[in-house]
Amino acid sequence: MEKFEVAQREVEKKTKELEELEERHREKLQEFEERNDYFQTARRAIQNILDEKYEETLHYLKSTDADQDFYRILNREMESYQMLSEDALTEAQKILELESLKESDNFRRERRYLDDKLEEAYLRRRIAADDNNKTRE
Repeated sequence: MEKFEVAQREVEKKTKELEELEERHREKLQEFEERNDYFQTARRAIQNILDEKYEETLHYLKSTDADQDFYRILNREMESYQMLSEDALTEAQKILELESLKESDNFRRERRYLDDKLEEAYLRRRIAADDNNKTRE
């Protein structure tokens, strides 16, 4: 009976480890989703700020009857700022995506390992149960 109890505790332990692994993975995925939402919000906020500043500057240029060169400079600078902000946010999202892929790979590897260990524990428990049944006969 002792071998069976040891094997049963091992099954319970491995099952708990597997549940904890899955819970940590869910938490990580939630964290990645929240960070991605943050980047999307930041993208919209930056675009809104740039749009507002563009409109303010455009209004100022119109009110001062500015030369066309100022309009070209404004458009070039705004495009430059938009590209810079977009590049920075795109890079941050790429890094986040790589972190997410790495987390998923680690999870799958650890999951396979724990699944194998759990299967071994079930096998040991089954062998222990069979041994107990044989000794009773």
